Amino acid sequence: MTVVGVAAIKERSPSSLHVEDFGTYSAGAASFAEGQLSLLRTLPLSLCVVLLKQISRYDTLFPAEREDLSQLLRLLGSQQMATTISDFKRIVLSEDLRRRDWIRDPGRFVEEMTAELWTSDQIDGFRQAAAQLTPPVEPPPRGISRLMMVDFDSRLEKPNFVLFRRLLEHGTLFTNVTPGLENDPFTASLKILEDRARAQPGGYSHWLISGDSPPQRPSSAVSALDYKSLEPIRHGLLNLMSAAVNAGTSGPEALRSIMMELQPEALGLTSSDPHTSDALLAQFSIDLLGQGSGTQIYSTTFVQWSAREVLRRARPATALIRFTPRVLQRPTNQQWSRADADPDFDLAGSLVDADMAAYYTWINLNRMPGSNSNVFVAFHSGLRRAFASGPGLLGGTSSDQAISPSDILSLLQRS
Repeated sequence: MTVVGVAAIKERSPSSLHVEDFGTYSAGAASFAEGQLSLLRTLPLSLCVVLLKQISRYDTLFPAEREDLSQLLRLLGSQQMATTISDFKRIVLSEDLRRRDWIRDPGRFVEEMTAELWTSDQIDGFRQAAAQLTPPVEPPPRGISRLMMVDFDSRLEKPNFVLFRRLLEHGTLFTNVTPGLENDPFTASLKILEDRARAQPGGYSHWLISGDSPPQRPSSAVSALDYKSLEPIRHGLLNLMSAAVNAGTSGPEALRSIMMELQPEALGLTSSDPHTSDALLAQFSIDLLGQGSGTQIYSTTFVQWSAREVLRRARPATALIRFTPRVLQRPTNQQWSRADADPDFDLAGSLVDADMAAYYTWINLNRMPGSNSNVFVAFHSGLRRAFASGPGLLGGTSSDQAISPSDILSLLQRS
């Protein structure tokens, strides 16, 4: 990696930080950094730059992430983290690295620092110290459960496939779901999503994620992502990746660095583009598509990755995710070159993908605090099956009684 103008940069230590150093940060990030200036000045460089990487992205952090960052900084200002700070002080960085511009571009500096820590055999010590920087995540308030709803498109089918096989021991299988025109799983789930968004308002607390354009659009109280509407971003990313590979000037590491630092303007998006009306959601979408493996091409992968990141980063109270048919697998170069072609769909492969993704989503949900009160439900209207887990539902049980999607959701809401 070529670094321009390294020799012209005077070595700086965190103790020399001042307000003007944050002039290139976004408004929210600069204001937050200024409020933490006295603490940042006391930290070793290896820790200070890790924090600045997060602070520089402050405007694109979800409220839960901002609270985590604030809580971490409060802890670092107390005696509780004295040992952790001492561990970071033991990290020795080369003079060449210390002369890099770690203030204006902390993300790039952290990448270069990580490479140096590997070559200097300090990576284990750094990781052990960094592992102490995750503040405990508080469970949701008592009486409020997280609800994850999964809807399988009725077109997803594969002969003799056992749906929900990995989930069966963890909840109840309903084998006689009777959806109607006004009571299909998506409509029933969307109503619950909207009701909870009105009852428990909060930024990025309620989500709809879909593998194509959803049958119904949610209200503005719900944060929504769908694979179809992100087509301009996806194609922009594929074109960028294809150009970088075909030029022969960017290896895998360089391409990864590009993807990690992507901004909307790099994809030709402007402030008037509808995809940038919510700057946080726009950057989140770019991160999903730029950093996810296969999210640019396969809708099932996009939905799975999005659900994982939403749970990890936004920690929502409610989410509805919808799996729809994905395209047939083809060689990567062919996928890039045919980004605008009419796709062929793999219905059987999509069902296998969605079934596994639902299982991973259940795992991710139950890794979160308050997991004993979390509720999970998945529907496949074409197969008239549903799976549910949550308080009051025994694992490994099944029911063949006729039941509607709304009745299942009402049962879970009461449990």
